[in-house]
Amino acid sequence: MKINNFLSCAVLLSLFVQNTNAARVLVVSDIDDTIKNSHVLNQVDAVKNAYLTGAEMSVSGMSKLYQSIKRENSEIEFHYVSNAPADLGLDVSHGLFLDNNNFPVNGVHTKQYIFRGDHKLRAIRTLIDIKSPDVVIMIGDNGEQDASVQNQIVNEYANNGAGIRFVQFIREAYSQTDGGSRLKPGQTGFITPGEIAVQLADEKLLKTETAMSLVKNDLSKPNLNLAYWVDCRDHRLLPEPKNEKLAEYLVDLNREIKITCGIK
Repeated sequence: MKINNFLSCAVLLSLFVQNTNAARVLVVSDIDDTIKNSHVLNQVDAVKNAYLTGAEMSVSGMSKLYQSIKRENSEIEFHYVSNAPADLGLDVSHGLFLDNNNFPVNGVHTKQYIFRGDHKLRAIRTLIDIKSPDVVIMIGDNGEQDASVQNQIVNEYANNGAGIRFVQFIREAYSQTDGGSRLKPGQTGFITPGEIAVQLADEKLLKTETAMSLVKNDLSKPNLNLAYWVDCRDHRLLPEPKNEKLAEYLVDLNREIKITCGIK
């Protein structure tokens, strides 16, 4: 009997350890307007799009990017932190959206209490504390407070000496005229997944060939396949990367972004 109890405890402990293993790379991604074309700053569109989960809602190329990041990094986890309220069933619809569009998923963290304003900060802190990552890649958008949340997280962990390397991305889907927030220091703005790929390759978190392939994928689509409502006139183009091969591809991508977004 004691042996059985001991084995049961050992099995439970083993399962606990498996489920709480540290992730060397932790990807923390928003959903609405980051990987899903929700148009949250437009009340009519936001309501209409809230429960849509098909491929037409996916930001072009983002699933392919996330799958590429997963394939090339061992001990990586993808967690989606969203302010969408679970009590309206958006935890289910977000889960379906991720599944339908082949996004890698280790966890979906929606807001449990609709009026809790610090949900994202609390959720990201908890993930970092539990997973103890070496690298945290945070991907959000400028439609809500993602830039401020990312900035606060980086400052908090820089001050406590955790030694975590943070890489921050903000999709500049809205102009400042339309209510889009400004980027904080250290954040990289993006319109296309190819821009994230170039930056990650420059950071040695993605292969150069993979980044070039993702940039080609962006350039193959008319008008970069942006949603009709995206206003990216304030987007700051990526500077030239250290990698010469990537620099050549980025010239073409930046040219197309300038034309499509009307950047002067």
